[in-house]
Amino acid sequence: MVSVLNNLDRAIIVGGASMKRLHWIHRVVEHIEGPMSTIPEHTVNINNTFSVDLKFPLSRYSVDEVDMFAFQQMIQGANNRPFIIEGAIDYWPALSNRPWNNLEYLRMAVGHHRLVPVEVGAKYTDNEWTQKLIPFGQFLDNTLYPSASGTSKLEYLAQHDLFAQAFRLKRDFSLPDYTQVETGRRSNLGMSDGDVETNVWIGPCGTVSPLHYDQFDNLFAQVVGYKYFRLYSPAESDNLHPHSKESLLGNTSRVDVEHPDFEKFSAFAKASYVECVVKPGELLYIPVYPSAAKAVEDIPAGSTVLFGGFGLCGVPEKLIDAVSVNSAIKNLTAVSNNAGIDGIGLGKLLNTRQIKRMIASYVGENKEFARQYLSGELEVELLPQGTLAEKVRAGGAGIPAFFTATGFGTAVQHGGTPIKYGTASTPIIEALPREVREFNGRNYLMEQSITGDFALVKAWKADILGNLVFRESANNFNGPMATAARTTIAEVEEIVPIGALKPQEIHIPGIHVHRIVQGGDYQKHIEKLTVRKPGDIEADLPPAMQKRIKIIKRAAREFKNGMYANLGI
Repeated sequence: MVSVLNNLDRAIIVGGASMKRLHWIHRVVEHIEGPMSTIPEHTVNINNTFSVDLKFPLSRYSVDEVDMFAFQQMIQGANNRPFIIEGAIDYWPALSNRPWNNLEYLRMAVGHHRLVPVEVGAKYTDNEWTQKLIPFGQFLDNTLYPSASGTSKLEYLAQHDLFAQAFRLKRDFSLPDYTQVETGRRSNLGMSDGDVETNVWIGPCGTVSPLHYDQFDNLFAQVVGYKYFRLYSPAESDNLHPHSKESLLGNTSRVDVEHPDFEKFSAFAKASYVECVVKPGELLYIPVYPSAAKAVEDIPAGSTVLFGGFGLCGVPEKLIDAVSVNSAIKNLTAVSNNAGIDGIGLGKLLNTRQIKRMIASYVGENKEFARQYLSGELEVELLPQGTLAEKVRAGGAGIPAFFTATGFGTAVQHGGTPIKYGTASTPIIEALPREVREFNGRNYLMEQSITGDFALVKAWKADILGNLVFRESANNFNGPMATAARTTIAEVEEIVPIGALKPQEIHIPGIHVHRIVQGGDYQKHIEKLTVRKPGDIEADLPPAMQKRIKIIKRAAREFKNGMYANLGI
């Protein structure tokens, strides 16, 4: 019978989800094992004085403070901050009449002879670390009585769906209602909200989970003992020295957090973190921290994407960087005031040939933009700047079209402006003429509004509900773009708690914002750098240029470090 059980266990472990759904396996196991007898008395002694000096502790809330509505508010938008809910699972039988701190009860509930995948070694990054399949009872003996069993290395069961094998354990817990709250994030990972994976971790003191990235939202429930967590934002990824993305440890840091080698990993000292100790009966919420790569990964080819920014001011550069390295995001229709400059801003997406059509108000200082347009590689629709801004604003307001006097009597009205050139430098796609209407004796053109599939915008601050504040002239096109797309992704410099932003400060309410990414390490690029050349003498310059220099010198005296300037072109 033991060999039959072992073969069934191998089928469940190797077969994965398809085997877990075969309920007849559970019935066979139940028949072989028979009913459970009386629960023996054999509890584990836990050191209740366990404590750690926490420098950057997580927020804690009682279960009475966090109902379903409060939980949903706390995790929406830019929250993505972990927190602890105290007493959230006190009702579980695993903490009372079917106690998991009684390892002999676990032995009976799971089955002494059931095979489980055990990891050997303190942590999986150690060279001597390995895995093996052993009977669950043997694993408990090695954990409880290592000297008697002759085991010299730590053994632990990690991230294993033990409930797929030990169906009796399912009586000992229930999924918290919080798992049914829609996060709006799992859909990006190929899962739908409501799909919940349940895994078990059992191990002795001294086992360590190395610093790594998990692609799912997690609710960590502590049943027996205490566990210390240290959590870092993805914004700190470069400072965490991860392994190569191509390696099997691509989601894991190379740094030993307990004993960091700062000479080898100097940037780790700059990484900020939060920490906590989770106690029995508590839930730790660990969200999927949004990286720029994750935030944009579901933008399909052929999308219309609205980009905030004016020149190089207020540009969502981290999001653009993430798009530029994702070759699946292509054939985009990009709507922006301009296309940045060569290699910066949208210039990066032009270099990678990910933009099919550009809707903008001017070419700017981007030579590659002009080259692709004139060679027929890029479709370009140029609009008056105010018209472009209003087309996007109206789209966000639900207005399908509007009338404007701008462009009447020009090529904008008559159409025929080349959108795409052919191989013989002749237009093969031309702008359509506009409808003309007269109001109060004046002629107007009808302009259709613009909406997007996605909007990528840059903000200065956001609270955890997604309310955005733009800094100075970075408000430019970011505000209208944020309201005119089905999905708005905001890149922000700082995330603040709820209530930190005054209502009158908020430029875009969080209802328009679907994802938030915190960026960092920003540089202020200069669109067109002009400096005095050696030997230049102002007296030799034309009078008009001398007047310009005089104005520039006077204006320069008003500037202080860190200021933004909105310059007309």
